[in-house]
Amino acid sequence: MVQHKTPLLILCSFLIGFASCKKSNVNPHSGPGKDLVLSAIEQQKVTYDNAFTLKLFKNLDSANTTNYNLFVSPLSVSFALGMTSNGANGTTLMHLKKCLILII
Repeated sequence: MVQHKTPLLILCSFLIGFASCKKSNVNPHSGPGKDLVLSAIEQQKVTYDNAFTLKLFKNLDSANTTNYNLFVSPLSVSFALGMTSNGANGTTLMHLKKCLILII
């Protein structure tokens, strides 16, 4: 019974893929752009996030002595450390905040 459905599933997948590749004349970026104005707190957060990212890449690069390819998402690392800091206190919390550059 499964053998009879396989060609049908392949055909349906092909048709869905073909239909989704249809070009559209609508350009979502055709109008004038909007300037993004950040508050002082948002600008500070961007600065801290950029500093964290550069520090993370610098430390990972210096630790990578084997010259293997390495793929890291600074946003994911930042989220994981942020979630960990929610359950931390005392010196652990202080070190996590220092790592995330929330305190200088």
